[in-house]
Amino acid sequence: MTTTEKSAGWRVTAGIALPLMALISRITVRGMDNIPQKGAFILAPCHFSAIDPVVMGVALWKAGRTPRFMAKESLFRVPILGSVLRGLGQIPVDRVGQQRALGPMKAARSLAKSGGGIVVYPEGSLTRDPDLWPMRGKTGAVRMALDADIPLIPAAHWGTQILMPRYSGKIRFFPPT
Repeated sequence: MTTTEKSAGWRVTAGIALPLMALISRITVRGMDNIPQKGAFILAPCHFSAIDPVVMGVALWKAGRTPRFMAKESLFRVPILGSVLRGLGQIPVDRVGQQRALGPMKAARSLAKSGGGIVVYPEGSLTRDPDLWPMRGKTGAVRMALDADIPLIPAAHWGTQILMPRYSGKIRFFPPT
């Protein structure tokens, strides 16, 4: 792990997130050998629930990598959350305007130089499909990987939509009956 990955902020975040997720969920990870132990990469998972980044973050942390995410810029304006996201090195994405791709592309190049990994949700949003099929992906993750010459790793997960149904903002602690 790099110095950033061992920062006090990351240790505190992991110290809170790991036990909480262990209490409310059972995360089983397969294929973690596809995540490089060293060097830059882009991980491209599906996006069903607002809790997806926490689950992907826990999986990456357990694999010895720091979870860095592309996140919609409006999250960085939320009091407290925005400060935490910035402090942990997350990358804001402005989803409108002519300059929207410049920041993420610059961040990907910087990431490639530093050897870090980044999570990009190709759909750019929670799926709106009623059957939870992934929506059509945008090209940003592919363009970033090509531009920075780093591996793009597809990923999938299932179950977060049960733990925290999309757009509900509520965690479900017990399975539906």
